[in-house]
Amino acid sequence: MDHPKRIVDQRLLQDRRAERFRVIKEQVKMIERTRLQRLQRDPAEKFNAMVFLLVRIIGLSLETAEQLVNQILSRNLRDRKAVARYAGRPR
Repeated sequence: MDHPKRIVDQRLLQDRRAERFRVIKEQVKMIERTRLQRLQRDPAEKFNAMVFLLVRIIGLSLETAEQLVNQILSRNLRDRKAVARYAGRPR
């Protein structure tokens, strides 16, 4: 049988974890809301338009589409070899 103090400690720890999880969920929601507002401010801007197209046509999440545009599609890769080098493919 568990000691009563140990049970209380476990419940306190569970409550702390639940509260931490709730705070993190709220922070993620706020970040997602801010990202969407920033993209919607100027939807015709080149990179924002690319993000919205990927979301609508391909079905990517907003976060994935934005990362793809910012990290890959916004680069000026001059030819197929440059794309292969960026992707880490051997020659």
